[in-house]
Amino acid sequence: MENYIKKFNEDNYYTKDELKYRVNRNEVDEIWNQLIKYRKEKGCKTIFKSQEGEIFSYYIREIMEKNINFLERSSKRNLSELGNKKLVKKIYDESLIDEAMSSSAIEGAFSTRRRTEELVNGSSNPENKDEKMILNNYHALQFINENNKEAITDQLIFNLHNIITDGTLEENDITERYRDDIVMVKDGNLNIIYEAPRYDLVEGLMKKLIDYINEDSSENKFIKASIIQFIFLYIHPFFDGNGRTARALSYMYLIKNGYEFFKFFSISYVVNEYKSNYYKSILKCEDINSDLTYFIDFNIDMMSKAINNTLERYNNEYLKLEIKKYINNYRIHLTEEQKIMLEKYLKKTDKQLTVKKYSKISGLAESTSIKHLNNFVKNKIFKKIKIDKEVIYILNTLENFIYLNSEVEK
Repeated sequence: MENYIKKFNEDNYYTKDELKYRVNRNEVDEIWNQLIKYRKEKGCKTIFKSQEGEIFSYYIREIMEKNINFLERSSKRNLSELGNKKLVKKIYDESLIDEAMSSSAIEGAFSTRRRTEELVNGSSNPENKDEKMILNNYHALQFINENNKEAITDQLIFNLHNIITDGTLEENDITERYRDDIVMVKDGNLNIIYEAPRYDLVEGLMKKLIDYINEDSSENKFIKASIIQFIFLYIHPFFDGNGRTARALSYMYLIKNGYEFFKFFSISYVVNEYKSNYYKSILKCEDINSDLTYFIDFNIDMMSKAINNTLERYNNEYLKLEIKKYINNYRIHLTEEQKIMLEKYLKKTDKQLTVKKYSKISGLAESTSIKHLNNFVKNKIFKKIKIDKEVIYILNTLENFIYLNSEVEK
């Protein structure tokens, strides 16, 4: 049983249905009951209850702790302190656009980046509901960044929801306060998959959630942000726009608590890539013993991925600028072909090159590829190393280019 507990709690956090295919059929019930008992005993209880009266709780897995430690180290950094101010502004603007597009895409509203840029720059007006949703999300993020010192109140949530849903609601769904009727979530076949709490309970449930948001507790902030998002979705306080408002509120909570890095990256951009898992994690929490671990685990993993994506993008953009500066500072001669290839290479995630790879990317003969690569090495853009019998070409580091440029500028 100890092996099962590790395997089905730490290695993977399985549901009973997922367990069925991994253990002897006759042992499923016994093993599942032991897992539930262990999760409840070792888990943390929240102050929230399901509609059936079960207390929502969660279990802190080892992988979750590892991700939280990474988030604590990374997300209190202010990207503005990393260097280039123009680049920081570019990353900030891009992240707002990514978040606006992706949060809408999770709810089924789509547009292109170019079109979104036209909308947010004011050079064009929304032509349909999808575009209006995206622009609303952009304005909501601006609102959050301008008001993140304010206490969370009913009125602030109404303001946020009004911005998010402006001009996109059906007439019957418009409300100045919380919903005043039942609300159900349906799947693509119009089957009811979730019925939210009675509308006469919503105000009380939201008061409890708002008190929880504003209270200073010892609970980890990333876990708390995930709980805030889930409970908001569970209450479903509005007829529409609950998902976007829940994500925005969770995002605002973290920025309010000093996690400045959340201004510079899009969580929804990553969540949208794993959209089906996002919805599954929510349904699992509702269906399986009011266990929030499924959603918290997913959400914290998405935060970690989003930070990594942003740091990688920032470093890559910064690297491009420093390489261009280095080429100009040292008057390095590259052929037009070599400049194009360097630009192509910098867009790739795989940063290790061989002659064969270079030849494939460029369409050049291997003999010409060798000349290109050796010219990059000679000019200290790349360095050449040998792994086993293969020669590998690796781009010099960002720190190296910064140092070389600073030497010239002295």
